[in-house]
Amino acid sequence: MDQMQGTGEAVEMVIIVSVPGLSFYEWNGRALSKMPAMKSLIGASSLAALNVRTPVRGIEDVYASINAGVPAIVPADIQAYQAEDPVMLNHEGSDRAAVDAAASMKHGKPLDRYTRLTGRQANEQAIIVAEIGYLAANNAGQTYRAEIGRLGDVLAEHGVRTAVFGNRDVEKFTLRDAALMLINSEGTVPHGDITERLHQQDPDRPYGFATDTTILMRRLSEFLAVQDQSVHAAESNSQTDYQTNLQTNLQTNLQTNPRTDLMQSLTHKRNTTADPAVIMIEYGDWFRLDQERRYYRPEEWLQARDRELSKLDEWIGGLRSYLDAELLRSGRRAQLWLMSPQPHGQAAQAKLHVTPFLIYDTAASAESGLWTSPTTKRTGLISLHDLGPSLLAALGIEAGEGWMGFPVRRILFQDGDALGHLAWLLQDVMKMQHVYELRTMTVIPFVTYEVFVLLISLLLVVMGWRKALRWMRVPLFTLLTAPLIILLLGWHPEIEPINQLLILVFAAILLSVLWTLLSSLTSLIIISAVTTLVLMLDGWLGAPLVKYSIMGYDPMIGARYYGIGNEYMGVLVGCTILAAVLLIYRFRKRPRHGMNARGADAGEGNTRGVVTGGAGVGGVDAGRAGAGGVDVGRVDAGRVDSRRVGAGGVNSEGVDRESTNTGSGSADTTSSDPTNSTGLPPRRRRMRIRVTDRQMAWISAGCFLLIILYMAHPLGGTNAGGALTAMAAFGLVWLRLFGSARIRKLHLRRMIIITGILLLCGLIVLWVLNQWLSHGGSEEKSHIGRAMDLLAAGRLDIIAGMIVRKLQMNLNLIGVSSWGKVLLTSIFVMAVLLMKPRGLLRQWQETRPEWMVGFSSIVIGSITALALNDSGIVAAGTMIIYAAAPILLLIADETQRNPV
Repeated sequence: MDQMQGTGEAVEMVIIVSVPGLSFYEWNGRALSKMPAMKSLIGASSLAALNVRTPVRGIEDVYASINAGVPAIVPADIQAYQAEDPVMLNHEGSDRAAVDAAASMKHGKPLDRYTRLTGRQANEQAIIVAEIGYLAANNAGQTYRAEIGRLGDVLAEHGVRTAVFGNRDVEKFTLRDAALMLINSEGTVPHGDITERLHQQDPDRPYGFATDTTILMRRLSEFLAVQDQSVHAAESNSQTDYQTNLQTNLQTNLQTNPRTDLMQSLTHKRNTTADPAVIMIEYGDWFRLDQERRYYRPEEWLQARDRELSKLDEWIGGLRSYLDAELLRSGRRAQLWLMSPQPHGQAAQAKLHVTPFLIYDTAASAESGLWTSPTTKRTGLISLHDLGPSLLAALGIEAGEGWMGFPVRRILFQDGDALGHLAWLLQDVMKMQHVYELRTMTVIPFVTYEVFVLLISLLLVVMGWRKALRWMRVPLFTLLTAPLIILLLGWHPEIEPINQLLILVFAAILLSVLWTLLSSLTSLIIISAVTTLVLMLDGWLGAPLVKYSIMGYDPMIGARYYGIGNEYMGVLVGCTILAAVLLIYRFRKRPRHGMNARGADAGEGNTRGVVTGGAGVGGVDAGRAGAGGVDVGRVDAGRVDSRRVGAGGVNSEGVDRESTNTGSGSADTTSSDPTNSTGLPPRRRRMRIRVTDRQMAWISAGCFLLIILYMAHPLGGTNAGGALTAMAAFGLVWLRLFGSARIRKLHLRRMIIITGILLLCGLIVLWVLNQWLSHGGSEEKSHIGRAMDLLAAGRLDIIAGMIVRKLQMNLNLIGVSSWGKVLLTSIFVMAVLLMKPRGLLRQWQETRPEWMVGFSSIVIGSITALALNDSGIVAAGTMIIYAAAPILLLIADETQRNPV
């Protein structure tokens, strides 16, 4: 990609064609081969995948959300009507007419109902939503506080004429809600036609009728032909004669000219106006076919599908020709937008929830490419919330504040054409589809498997079945290995989901078997350290792996488009703490205050020979020789190698504390053989890396800070809750490992105070990175930076809405999320292990304090993540597994060495 551009210079007209049910299946090679006009349009346009997810997932909600600029909710019984329409569909016969007539009599004519409910008058040619007051109040009470009619008001304020044509009526139901995209706050669109007059009888089409594209184009031409003074005259009921004459002339042309010359005839008769205009056309035939699909046999369905695609293609080609010819004649510039507010049922069932979107610009200089936006920061992907600001930007209107989305931008490939862009987009959409499909196949079974492994391992520990517990090491290692493998699978998301699943299972089992050949301590260090390094490297490269991982964010869901998701945020914090404490435990040179006074841990070979008079036979590794004795660094073959000589004895540089491997999977063992205790000859042990406490403190602080900055940075993880969680968890680990004795022995009250101070520091880091060091306007900032802008502007109502939404999501996820079961199971496992094996964890508190600091900090981090993230249950569930599984693994080793 070589450049990024906006939508270009301001245009004077935008025609938006909405085709409900259109999906990327209709943009693949086979379908496009039957749609030459669509293929030609794609070749001259800029493309994107459109995320159309809304809270309730209805087409009417999509239209209203585009209008409001934030998620909106529309009750199913609210839709738009033609003000003059008696709401009677007669093409289905007398029974259909009777049903609709009864409905009409129940509420009265739409115009009468509108006047009764709003106290306003409306033009008989207008399109109205009578229940606009209820709709506005209902959304104002939601957490997003959607303002229904915002887009229509802005367009009206800038003199933009608006009109809506078409519907997606089916059988006995009127479905006429496309106007929700352009209505103003009074609930009206001044012009258009959404009545059954746009239907024509056709027994070969779904439900026996179809859109009459000839009349549809006539209505469009009538709207474009009206001069400014004619518009005002129509609003004062003085337009009748003008439109009657225009319709008479158009009918004459239709009778004397072939259908293929309709566009030219309409163009010739049209008078131009300088007023900008936005026209919304809903083409409902493809939607009707999808609704009737279940009644077809497979052969007839294929024929009906091809027939409808040909009809759609014919109309799209005619519309483009009309647009090009007329605007070339008038010298005006326009854009044609094609969108789908919802994919058809087959695509949705296949997890293909994003829909096709394109913008065709009539300017000869317009280049084709792929759209992106600051909302997604992802090539070829935009959100439905971007459409409102993009429409205003295309007309040269400043959107102002309150819009969730941003104007789209065009990205151009080097030496690329639109069909090349289409191939790239289809490939990327396929990857998104595979990720979403694999997620639905994997997450619930994987979480169930985690719960099962944890509970079975706990049962074996409690029952003391040591031999059976040895066989649980492989399943326990798979819990820790799987997130890394899932991340690496993001390298090739184009692989079919079932094959990815097989690779995941095979790789997790194979690696877990290999881990059992090492000591549990060594394996845990490798797993956690490698996972941390890969996640950070991926983040530095722009998150190409997380982007296509089932534990990353999912564009089909639309909750997050960039940064690091909550699943891997929990993994990153958990495995970082685990790696840090185990490495510190392994390399720490001398005991600190509050640790075992003997200077070495039980089971670590604290007696490496017989100490006699300060000399050892074969070799001695001792921590402290006793009162008034000698502190020895290493006594080897009768030779004392000391670093410092103090009063009353020899003081060593430090104690070499390391666990040993027995070859049977034990982390630590006790041995009197100086060579076999570690499996290494004395010469190699003398070359072991030595790290002082001060060095470990600086190294760990640097690593912790680097991860916190990555989480908080708008170009990094962009996860405010993750940054705060990391600050609290990492801060507690560091203070308890390297702080004073008073800090290390934290009581509950002191721990709460320190956690609060750490969270405050995290907020300062977020503010500095996202406000002071962030360049560019609101479009360049992440969602965190924009939230801070709102806070700085005093928009506490919007901030409060965000907080309420996050709390509501957490409460909902606690009840339905699979990760909540992992969190509760892990807490239960650790609570039981405090009592059985009896006294073991208390013993670890004395002999292995680093372990206990790490495990307790992971638990605190999980609680913090739960409280501070909108889907904190997910982060807490993925994080706490790095405490529960290692504890069980290390207890398994302990019981093998010291059977009860």
